[in-house]
Amino acid sequence: MSKCPICGASFPTNSFVCEYCGHVMTERIKQVTTTTVISFDDSLDLIQDNLNALHNIHKPSALKGIVAFLRVLAAFQTFGIILFFWKKPHNRFDKNNYNKLKKIILRNIDLLKISSKGSQQLISRIRVVENELTAMDKEIKRSLQIKQIIVSILIVGFFSFIYFNKSNLNYTYSILPSNDPVTGVLSDCMDIELDKYTLKLKKDPYLTDLKLKIRIDIIQQYELEENQELEIKLYITDKNNNDITDYLPAKLEKRDISSIIRKLKKGTGMKYVTVKIHTDKELNEFLDKKLRFRIYTNIIEIPINESF
Repeated sequence: MSKCPICGASFPTNSFVCEYCGHVMTERIKQVTTTTVISFDDSLDLIQDNLNALHNIHKPSALKGIVAFLRVLAAFQTFGIILFFWKKPHNRFDKNNYNKLKKIILRNIDLLKISSKGSQQLISRIRVVENELTAMDKEIKRSLQIKQIIVSILIVGFFSFIYFNKSNLNYTYSILPSNDPVTGVLSDCMDIELDKYTLKLKKDPYLTDLKLKIRIDIIQQYELEENQELEIKLYITDKNNNDITDYLPAKLEKRDISSIIRKLKKGTGMKYVTVKIHTDKELNEFLDKKLRFRIYTNIIEIPINESF
């Protein structure tokens, strides 16, 4: 007995294939060579022994494909942590070992055909083992295809489940600009695209922050003085354009304000901005109302400290 160089399992000295991990000891496989002095029958027996070794290789199966998918799924759900505790699965199909042994058998058959010297009787006997190898190869390829199809179906099914389940965890809410979408000092310089805007709301009992992405169009030039700051707020209103105080006004971020100021200076341009509206209202109360929003613009004068 010796040990398998791959898994360390006991390996009989007269065996080609490790029964534990499927590793093929190709150096132990007898091969027909052009210099080998051996009878035709002995050569045919040698090839048959090699075919038997090929039969002993662990075959692919649909069950092993499902197990492989479950292992990948476990790794996905644990962010790969489980990989540190995994050992290679036993009795797995090793394509490299299979192809290596198959190549040896094909070479032996080719050399045996040469030694037959065109004898139809001997060629017929060779064809028997050749057909056996072909049938086995077709079985292996068919099993691999079935395994790949099943794994593909499982992967597509898994990600489809995640996608549709994620959709079920959210509400989609459409909100329109009010009839007077831009108010304040710059109402003549700015406009809002009047399409519906979509909010995705989680199916939680209470709302916290609503993110709304809107498009602001600059339609007229305006240039701020050095001691002026631009303030832009978003208010939630009812269908009659009355502000709803339950939703705190959202201020635009400084980088968005800076971009809008540059576009105002040119008198043209478009800017998408994302604003965050804070509220502690219940989700159902929000969904039951036909809410709108408006943009309020203001110019703030900054006091200049005069030195005496």
